Amino acid sequence: MMIDRERAINTFMDLVTIDSVSLQEKQFAEFLRQLFIDMGFEVVEDVKSRKLVAGSSTGNMIVRVPGNADLPTVILCSHMDTVEPGNGIEPIIDASGEWIISKGDTILGADDKGGIAQIIEAVRTLQDAELEHPPLELLFTFGEEIGLLGSKHVDAELLNGEDIYVIDGGPAVGDAYVGGPSSYVVKGEIHGKTAHAATHPEQGVSAVQVLAECITKMPLMKVSEQTSVNISKLFCDSPLNVVPELARFELEIRSADDDEAQNVLQHIEQVLSNVTNHFGAKYTLEVETRMKAFRLNDDAPIIRRFQKVNADLGIPTRSKRSKGGTDLSALLERLDAQGLVLTVGSKNEHSTEEALNIDIFLQCTERLVHLITSYADKTYLESE
Repeated sequence: MMIDRERAINTFMDLVTIDSVSLQEKQFAEFLRQLFIDMGFEVVEDVKSRKLVAGSSTGNMIVRVPGNADLPTVILCSHMDTVEPGNGIEPIIDASGEWIISKGDTILGADDKGGIAQIIEAVRTLQDAELEHPPLELLFTFGEEIGLLGSKHVDAELLNGEDIYVIDGGPAVGDAYVGGPSSYVVKGEIHGKTAHAATHPEQGVSAVQVLAECITKMPLMKVSEQTSVNISKLFCDSPLNVVPELARFELEIRSADDDEAQNVLQHIEQVLSNVTNHFGAKYTLEVETRMKAFRLNDDAPIIRRFQKVNADLGIPTRSKRSKGGTDLSALLERLDAQGLVLTVGSKNEHSTEEALNIDIFLQCTERLVHLITSYADKTYLESE
């Protein structure tokens, strides 16, 4: 094993003790800045991203690691933020010696400091062993957990990478996520007509009744094998003796097929139009595109490289499609690049049961070094 096992584990343990819940990543970003400066690298804050996101404490952090300029630049990306409860994390190794867990009533933060620890150890290994490698751009994003905020607003002019490896995946070392879903957040309002609910209810139009009728006609929950629709918020604040004039709702359409997601959105809009017209009400709709579905071809060079590196290391490969959002979805919209999402070795993310498997984490880190150095062999894919 080329990497330093104990150093990699200790790096991870140190990282998770630095609080960085979403939009409060500044202290952690400053830690990374100083760490990479001490390693001799240029560190740049993506100031534009910070200015574009209200309430952010830092922008994306970009570290430039020089390499062979004749080789294509590679981006390694992980996100700095964690979900809550993510403050005051105390990592410990469990009784089996196989897992790192949180000692208290917090998450562990392997999502995504497991990815950041992999990147740090990989770069240290490249330095220590003086291994030839391509130029690297290390991208550490903010606000990933609350809407991919850093990657959605990344300043594309600061990045030149052609291949992107986002390290923010699941438990199996050989897995790579080669596709991701579209996500549309739909916020709507139903506007009815107020009236006294006891004396003249027939003179009013209940926004709640109209919305309820709309919901019964909308395609909801599992629409198909690729698409789901979930209503998560309903709101009406009206006195008991008043026919409610306003009702609000919020839903998400998520689909592996963007065309299908668009068709479902049109269906929902048609339902709203038909029902509100029937009742004499009106509606307004606001649609936010959170991410667009993507799918790499099986013969894409970045997939073939990943498969060959795994084969050389005796690791079976599984190409999967993610049902969740990752920074890769947003980066592919912003950059002219191809990419994969690689695994961390964690399980039970976003819960106090979160844990990092030590052996898998180390295997993933070792594999990352091999993946990076494979670019130094220009004939690597020709030798398949």
